[in-house]
Amino acid sequence: MTKDLIKKFKEILIKKKEQIVSHVSKFAQKNQEGEYEVIHEEYGNSDEENSDEIEDEMQNKSLLNTLSSELQNIDKAIERAEKGDYGKCESCGNAIEEKRLEFNPEATLCSSCQVKKEKDLI
Repeated sequence: MTKDLIKKFKEILIKKKEQIVSHVSKFAQKNQEGEYEVIHEEYGNSDEENSDEIEDEMQNKSLLNTLSSELQNIDKAIERAEKGDYGKCESCGNAIEEKRLEFNPEATLCSSCQVKKEKDLI
């Protein structure tokens, strides 16, 4: 993969990370360890309001887990780009297809190895 292409994907990854961090900051904040925690909001004291608080907090925690995992994958992809390993399949070492990276820039496996992984062959 050319340096220009790696640079292009790194910029895409950085933008994606910024968008996710912006979204997460609407319902979570970083704690002292630097990890995100859902902000607890008080809706009121009635049973219905308390139920809404719990439901929203559970949904936000689930969303935060998903987005935190995505942020970790993006950070790893950015690190690979900086090391020059970006775009190489972690399983077979071949190049990851450009179209695959355009769809999923944090991909670590080529299409063929991804299929094998999903079939539990790797």
